[in-house]
Amino acid sequence: MFPRAASPAPQTKGLAVLQRAIYVSDAVGSAGQSILSIAQILGASDINNRRDELRGLLIFHRGQFLQLVEGRRADLDRLFTRLRADPRHENIRMLIDETVMGEPVGAHPMAPVRVAGKVEAMIGDRPLDRLSLPQVEALFTTAAETLDLAA
Repeated sequence: MFPRAASPAPQTKGLAVLQRAIYVSDAVGSAGQSILSIAQILGASDINNRRDELRGLLIFHRGQFLQLVEGRRADLDRLFTRLRADPRHENIRMLIDETVMGEPVGAHPMAPVRVAGKVEAMIGDRPLDRLSLPQVEALFTTAAETLDLAA
């Protein structure tokens, strides 16, 4: 699912050069604790990510957010400036920040990943920030396969 890291280059044969970032953060207060709070986060993400042409996947589990997001470097930098100022997040830890060549993660500005089935089995009882980098990448690959990201 995920293209290999590549050195920056112009768009090549239909494949875009993108920045991919994966971070984990701790939810503050009621963030992520109800369907309404998750809907508010996804709504704001949808508006901002459409404007900035970012695509991503978001997992919320046991008080933590794990997000994969792809787009242009400047747009990702703006996103992380917003996240650092967002009172719903604290302790933001960047797990991956790399240049990749390939198709974006999907057509959705921010697709929520339901923690059930294969995804839930992969996480187990661990907090999201206790997953290794290979486990995080495998988790997002599995999540992307379970979602209809082309729609």
